[in-house]
Amino acid sequence: MIADVRPGIYGARGKLRTGGVLDDLFGVKHTGSAPVSEKTGSVKGMLGRSPVDLKRRTLFVNPKLSITTGKALGQAGDTPICIVNHTGRGRAVLLNFTMWSYAKLAVHEGNDDAVAFFRTLFAEAGATPPLGLEDSAGRRHRNIEAMRWRTGHGTQVIALHGPTLGTWPEPNGGTPDPPPKPFSRGLDTGVPVVVRFAEPRYVHELRTGRHSDGLTRTFKTSATAFTATLLVASSRPLHAPILSVVTDSARRGQALGIRVAIPRARGKRVLTIQATAPDGKTAPWFKTSLIVQDGRAELKMPIAWNESAGKWKITATDLFTTRTSTASVQIK
Repeated sequence: MIADVRPGIYGARGKLRTGGVLDDLFGVKHTGSAPVSEKTGSVKGMLGRSPVDLKRRTLFVNPKLSITTGKALGQAGDTPICIVNHTGRGRAVLLNFTMWSYAKLAVHEGNDDAVAFFRTLFAEAGATPPLGLEDSAGRRHRNIEAMRWRTGHGTQVIALHGPTLGTWPEPNGGTPDPPPKPFSRGLDTGVPVVVRFAEPRYVHELRTGRHSDGLTRTFKTSATAFTATLLVASSRPLHAPILSVVTDSARRGQALGIRVAIPRARGKRVLTIQATAPDGKTAPWFKTSLIVQDGRAELKMPIAWNESAGKWKITATDLFTTRTSTASVQIK
């Protein structure tokens, strides 16, 4: 368990307790509530089998804290700031400083010890990142975030973009001029990004249709500050859709039946369905989205009484891979 500053010293209605209800868990004793104190501190020692070394920096700490059974790996003046307490089969770690006074991890310059500290902390708890973002030189990318959504077994959608303004090195979260690195060339200028996966994945880039050549641990793309770059990463190949019509012809005033199959697909996939008239023009009134569940879906397209007669082409486009499939139907 990991907590910061003052866990459990207030009741459900915001009333100060006589002692912290989690003090025994973290091996500390809270002696009351007091304004934070600005002090210079550092952390150095062993966290389990891993060394931690957080360089000296100014932090805002809770001075009303003492140690009972915990062990302090760092001090800010006479105040302990990183207390580790072994309890049961695990450990409880109390970070006795405010996160808003901690180093801004998005800042492009500066020592990387602040990131290394938290990576070690999470790794000791068995939490490792499923992917990493690197620049062209192989260094940790800063000021770029990755958000992930699971969409089916072994498949995720990943959005890469710049962080919210509040995380930028600017008071009150304003937009610096010029913007901070890596967006110093402009907020709309793409920044090269190498996405490194913990496990090999098939990768497709939405909008552009770019994709990896088979399984890969790295994928090169770019990201801008505010417009997300969307990737799909899957543990299995993402096959193209197969579109078919129920009948080769349909009459005006009836509904055209459409079937879609995606081999070996699991979970949800989204397709765009479009129709092209006999004169070669796209009919926007037929355009629709179709959600395919576990590789199977059906759709009925109503045909107006005054629709153009002749040979129509129906196209299904997979939003994940941009791959298409077509079928023809005669409207009478």
